Amino acid sequence: MDYENNENNLTEESSQQTTESEKSDKGPKIYYENIVTETQAEQKPVKANKKRLLNTPIIIAICIVAVSVLSFLVYDIFFNTSIYGTWTFDSTTVSTDDEINTAYYTFKNDGTAYVTCGNVTFNGTITISSEDNTKATISIPNFIGEQEYNIAVTGNKLSTRHLILSSESVTGSFTSADEKKLAVEKIKDFVIDNEIIGEWSDDYYGMSCTFNEDGTVIINQADIMIVEAAYSTDKANNKITLKYEMAKEINDEWSYGYDKKNDTLVLNGLGLKRVNPASADEK
Repeated sequence: MDYENNENNLTEESSQQTTESEKSDKGPKIYYENIVTETQAEQKPVKANKKRLLNTPIIIAICIVAVSVLSFLVYDIFFNTSIYGTWTFDSTTVSTDDEINTAYYTFKNDGTAYVTCGNVTFNGTITISSEDNTKATISIPNFIGEQEYNIAVTGNKLSTRHLILSSESVTGSFTSADEKKLAVEKIKDFVIDNEIIGEWSDDYYGMSCTFNEDGTVIINQADIMIVEAAYSTDKANNKITLKYEMAKEINDEWSYGYDKKNDTLVLNGLGLKRVNPASADEK
């Protein structure tokens, strides 16, 4: 009997443990696999995506360019003894109007040269005739002709550059300057002739004239001399009055006539044909 009671007691304790185990299984389940996976993911080292902004060759190239530009600027500002640039004659004129009387001499490294005086421009050329840039042949027809000069440039761009041109017959002293464009002063109460408005040219002498409706005209003499002037017409007397500045005010009077049949403008006996005949038909 005692044995049976003990066996019954063991059976009850076992069933109670089984019941408690079942109760514990009914609680919230913990997924250890997920926890391990997330922990492992957090522990994985993150590889930094390192990218250089500039490669070494590019940096070197930029430095070389910067040094080259800086060297050029230093040379151009402090040590440039080239004649290229714009200059004014040091001598003063009788008139007190500096803007009218100042002639600007411009020499360019493409071989062109020109002198601007008031409303008139004289075109020419310059050729460096020595390896050390101390000699040049300057040709400006209708102004100084053609001659070889010795060149001497001193000073720098931070202060003032000075130029001396010398030859066997003449010596000129110049100062660097910024060219000033002189505006054309129109004739008071000017009168235009609509028949001559437009561009005209003569192929034989290479002369061209462009008459504008605002009372201004550009006269080009074979690209050697260009005059920007004001004008007024007197159709009854077949005269054109021109006004421009070149060291002083100049007033010219030209004869003119218009041959409508041949669409030809005659100025001081020279016949010029209209460059764009269509423009006359539009008027």
